[in-house]
Amino acid sequence: MESYYYCLGIIVSILLIIGVIWFILSLFRIKNYERKINKLHSELEVKIEQEKDKPVSTPVIEGRIKNLKENYEPRIKELERNKKFILDKLPFIK
Repeated sequence: MESYYYCLGIIVSILLIIGVIWFILSLFRIKNYERKINKLHSELEVKIEQEKDKPVSTPVIEGRIKNLKENYEPRIKELERNKKFILDKLPFIK
């Protein structure tokens, strides 16, 4: 009976260690997604400012800005979905 409790203790310890490692990796992934999202937003803002500085008519500038947003939005939304997926699994982090 003593060996049963010893094995049970080892199994619980291993599961606890795995849980802590999974939690830490999830936090790292969330921060990584946030960093990538912020980087894409920054790139988009810089490109929008560059387009606004060009000596072209306003409708052309607005069209280019719309195209830039259409190119960036799918990538940003995918990263946000991945981040939300992890946060749904770890609701106490929100």
